[in-house]
Amino acid sequence: MGAAGVILYVVRFLIEVATVGGLIGGGVLARNVSHKLLFPLLGIAIVVVWSLFGAPKAKYALQGIPKLMLEIVVFGIGAYGFFQLFGERAGIIYTVTAFLDLALIYLLRLQGVV
Repeated sequence: MGAAGVILYVVRFLIEVATVGGLIGGGVLARNVSHKLLFPLLGIAIVVVWSLFGAPKAKYALQGIPKLMLEIVVFGIGAYGFFQLFGERAGIIYTVTAFLDLALIYLLRLQGVV
């Protein structure tokens, strides 16, 4: 894996941390009671599901289309959370960064390298 792959996987890791941290932290800081309950629970659910199926060394690691579907769902939840909790600007930045990174990893055939 070259420098571009390393950069994409570092960005991917940061997006994963931002997804969980943003959902849990943003939910705790939210003013809306439903957001205080929903988003931290989604963050915890993402950690459990990702550790079982999405992480490179997961016990039941997915590959191919199922892995792509999982990534789209996880980053889609993250995008929705960022729009709801932090506003339009943060939501757009998160969404563009997450899905551009995802697209590049698949276009450059770097999925499963790490």
